[in-house]
Amino acid sequence: MKISLQWLKQYIHYTQSPAAIADLLTHSGLESTLQTWQPIKGNWQGLIVGKIISCMPHPNADRLKIVTVDVGDEQLSIICGASNVALHQKVVVAPMGTILYTTEGKPWKIKKTKIRGIDSYGMLCSAEEIGYPKAVELFSQGILILPAMCIQGTPLKEYLSIPSDIVLSIETTPNRADALSHIGIARELAALLDCTHKLPDKKTLSVVTSTDSMPYTIVTHTKACVRLASMLVRMDILSKQIPLWLQNYLHAIDVYPSNILSAVLSFVLYEIGQPLFVLDMTAIQGEMVVKQAQENTIFVTSQGQKIVLTGQEYVIVDDHGPILLIGIDIHTRVQITDQTKQMLVLSYYIPAVLAQHTLQKHTVHTPERYRYARGTDPDTVVMALERVAYLLEKFASVVIDQPVVDIYSTPVPDRTITIAYQYIQDTIGDKLPKATIQHILQKLEMTIEAEDFYGCTVRVPLYRVDILRPIDIIEEIMRIIGYHYFDPLPAIAMQHTPIPHVISQYDRIQNQIKRLFVSSGYYEVYTHAFTHRKYAMCTDQKPIEVSNPLSDVFDFLKTDLLFGGLEVLAWNVHRQQKDVKIFEIGKVYNQNQEKYTENKRLGLWITGRSKEKSWDHTSKLVCWKDLKQMVFKVLHYTLGDHTYEEEMIFDSAYYTNPSLKIMYRGQAVVFLGRVESTFVEKFQIETPVFYAHFDWDLMLTLHTRSASNCFYQQISKYPWVKRDLSIIISKDLAFATIQKYLYQTQHMYCKKFKVVDIYQGKPLLDDQKVYTLSFILQAKDRTLEEKIIEKIMQEIMQGLTQKFGAIIRTA
Repeated sequence: MKISLQWLKQYIHYTQSPAAIADLLTHSGLESTLQTWQPIKGNWQGLIVGKIISCMPHPNADRLKIVTVDVGDEQLSIICGASNVALHQKVVVAPMGTILYTTEGKPWKIKKTKIRGIDSYGMLCSAEEIGYPKAVELFSQGILILPAMCIQGTPLKEYLSIPSDIVLSIETTPNRADALSHIGIARELAALLDCTHKLPDKKTLSVVTSTDSMPYTIVTHTKACVRLASMLVRMDILSKQIPLWLQNYLHAIDVYPSNILSAVLSFVLYEIGQPLFVLDMTAIQGEMVVKQAQENTIFVTSQGQKIVLTGQEYVIVDDHGPILLIGIDIHTRVQITDQTKQMLVLSYYIPAVLAQHTLQKHTVHTPERYRYARGTDPDTVVMALERVAYLLEKFASVVIDQPVVDIYSTPVPDRTITIAYQYIQDTIGDKLPKATIQHILQKLEMTIEAEDFYGCTVRVPLYRVDILRPIDIIEEIMRIIGYHYFDPLPAIAMQHTPIPHVISQYDRIQNQIKRLFVSSGYYEVYTHAFTHRKYAMCTDQKPIEVSNPLSDVFDFLKTDLLFGGLEVLAWNVHRQQKDVKIFEIGKVYNQNQEKYTENKRLGLWITGRSKEKSWDHTSKLVCWKDLKQMVFKVLHYTLGDHTYEEEMIFDSAYYTNPSLKIMYRGQAVVFLGRVESTFVEKFQIETPVFYAHFDWDLMLTLHTRSASNCFYQQISKYPWVKRDLSIIISKDLAFATIQKYLYQTQHMYCKKFKVVDIYQGKPLLDDQKVYTLSFILQAKDRTLEEKIIEKIMQEIMQGLTQKFGAIIRTA
């Protein structure tokens, strides 16, 4: 928030220096810095006074003249086209090398130029060219003529005054909505300096409580608009010039209005902090109704930004649709133009939470939205309109004789807080006289409603939205007195009692898994528990919307880790880190009917190359095998070297078909696969991405059970035997199906089996393929004889033949 000290002095008189004022506000909780503002960019550096000593027509142009100008130490020949240039005039000269600025603030340098064959060594300036608005009013045509008393060669700024200003840049915290105006800072300084401040002048208008006698109708909604006031302004005022003092005040705080009406509305906004909205009455059709918006309605702001309404916002509508989005902006359809003759000025109060909710849905940045989201004062709603009426009548020659319509059916109740004097003393650690406490509260415009020996009941003004509890009042007392006034509490000797460092079994295995990943070249990442709507809608889980989100990009809870990891991948890939392997142990949230659950997941993402190109091998992109290898490392490290069932999945929301589900004792512990290309392309990642996610809570539970049931057995001292088997099966039969069957019917002597080769092609049929399986057979108590080995293999072959129609391939 920027505060002009020249503007501020209209409401409070003080003798302290600007630095002292900034320091005082900073110590009271409003961090302030100073900066100097000049209305003329460049401060007229290089511009000097010149005297025209000769003026002759240009031989090659009828409207140009060759002027010789005495600038003190030299004479310059300058070509000028102004109609009012004449001999012996004192003029503003910009010699070669002088830098001037356009109306947009862009610099341009005066150089030697040749005009119609004759050299010109500078420029005679008009008032507009040097940015002097007061002179523009006096000399609208031609160059600026200076008084005869001006001495040639003298810098221009010695004769023409430039009204400078000192501007306070105040860092206001979100709770200090009362400090977002010049009146608010004047109140603050009055309390700090123990002096008085004054409110601005206003026109007292008659007030009616309905639109029955008005040429327009407004139907309010008490939840959306607690208080709604309106004022009709008739007359063409946009052509009126903005007064110089008003321009300077607004320009000093970086506000640049385009006409007198927007200047007045902006002035009132930054003066008393009440937002105002102006509607073109001729564009409004029928009655105006405050209501909840319809879902998917398109709202176009006054700046042309299109917003798709969610149906949870509140709007003012007429017969043709929305004309104002409550707490944000007006619709471009009712924006005033140069032809507008009737304007409706609206001033309203809404609860801050309503504006905050709308703000979370839409990123529209306006000064009005900024103030509504922090809280405004319902008592200034009508006052703002009366202030506008006063300024328009005084500076725009407008007569406002229409009454103000003030619809305020349920007034905002006064806020009273009871506080004990002993509680104040116990909190601040110092004894303050009751009279001092009461005086400070009165300086802060708090009214003491009741008081006894033990404490008092205080009525808090409605503009102090941050004072809700007794502790808030204590903070105000300490802030006004000054925190430096209070002695620091004595140091307390603390005794340190070491706490045994106990790590749970869950934490231990989790830390071990993290070390396993890091040693394998993975990086750990952390992502938000919240996610964007566009990601929440892409999952196969029911999306969970947050009632009061941090922002519009964090409005849903994560139901999966996938998209957070993809954002991390994209961030790295777009910064030339193409080969990325990351993991995250994070929480996901799911909804089952009315019950919400929170679960831990372990996610793995890989993309790019598995190895860099080297002299002994070529580089290749990561594939299924790289991810699956890491997945089984985690499984074996966590659950042990058990048999795991694999099942192909063909209907996943995340993966290209097929993906893989790995089961342990009938429970799905991990899913893995290649991420669907449509997701990857949205993040502009050019290489395939592979993703696996573990049910980490289940993994930890299974690990605990496995550890509690752990037993040791002696390694068999008898040799193992390896046998291979080739079978011809249907091409559509996945190995996971065969694997599941072999696990279920596994012979006691069969310790392990795996695929060693897969073949398709001639002389096989088109719908056939060959699996070559390798079996490890071993007994605990003896060496297996050949006939037993043969019997075992016969049983396996018979089962595969009967179950899957496999053909045993022989040499």
